[in-house]
Amino acid sequence: MVVIACTWTAAQGLGLVRLYHAESSEPDTLSAREERLVQQLSVRPGAPAAWLSLAVVRHGLGEPQEKIDAAFMMSSVTGPAEGAVMSERALLGLLLWESSSVDVQARTMTDLCGLTVFDPWKLRLVMTTKTAAVQAALRAGLEAQGCTPALIRNVGL
Repeated sequence: MVVIACTWTAAQGLGLVRLYHAESSEPDTLSAREERLVQQLSVRPGAPAAWLSLAVVRHGLGEPQEKIDAAFMMSSVTGPAEGAVMSERALLGLLLWESSSVDVQARTMTDLCGLTVFDPWKLRLVMTTKTAAVQAALRAGLEAQGCTPALIRNVGL
């Protein structure tokens, strides 16, 4: 099973989560990681954590958003209700919110509403990087999906 590691870095004066499994963020290392993930997924396409790792690596490589979104959505198709994957997918979805597709945004809200166990501080930190307009859209979307007020507060909205 692929594990997604979280490292915290400073970016634009705020803490930002960089998610990737590779030991280094060097493009060659990430490119090799992408190749290994693609090979792994060709053998075992039903691995949601591997699809999510592929989305993260593609983001790190600066690949087109369509390729990132495609891997993200395959993670949701192959593991729609796997708690640990949902939590990391929701976090990634929030990090990439402004550049991602409507489908990824909808899946992110679905994952957030479905979380039963998570670290709210990570989500709250990510929320501090979002504009008031994005936060309002997220709140409205979560309310429309029937998320509990307690969960919405825990997310930082």
